[in-house]
Amino acid sequence: MQRRMSPISRLLRYKLIVPILRGRRMAQSPARGAAVGLAVCMTPTVGVQMIAVTAIWLMLKALKPSWGFNLFVACAWTWVTNVITVGPFYYGFLITGQFMLGGWDATTGFANFKDDLKTIKLASAAYLKQIFDGIKDVVNNQDKIIGHASGITKKAEACKSLLI
Repeated sequence: MQRRMSPISRLLRYKLIVPILRGRRMAQSPARGAAVGLAVCMTPTVGVQMIAVTAIWLMLKALKPSWGFNLFVACAWTWVTNVITVGPFYYGFLITGQFMLGGWDATTGFANFKDDLKTIKLASAAYLKQIFDGIKDVVNNQDKIIGHASGITKKAEACKSLLI
């Protein structure tokens, strides 16, 4: 007896898995997609990785159409580095960079890296607080802003009538 699938599982299966299984291209397309997605995933560009994969896909489609890859698979593989896993990945990037630059003795432990991340997080939090305070000021003073803008509009109409 077959187990009944939930509506979400059914949707995900028919929208994500079945198109890959029934694709017109051979297995090279999803394999290339995984390779491109992992290559972009290992760059410290969290937040723009899917855009980078899409740009690579568009460039390859224009320059060499025979070497296409599955865009969905590539974008899915960029999700390996996400908000939860980005800390260990960035630590790996830091250590790799120090080794590549010959700083064998300059490597710090993960505890020092974690302290640096806390400092960055606090600075980012203060920056975001300033942005949100600015947005709050705009929202709280929107009637003054609208009144000022309507005053400017009235002055512009008065100048326009003088010119005509």
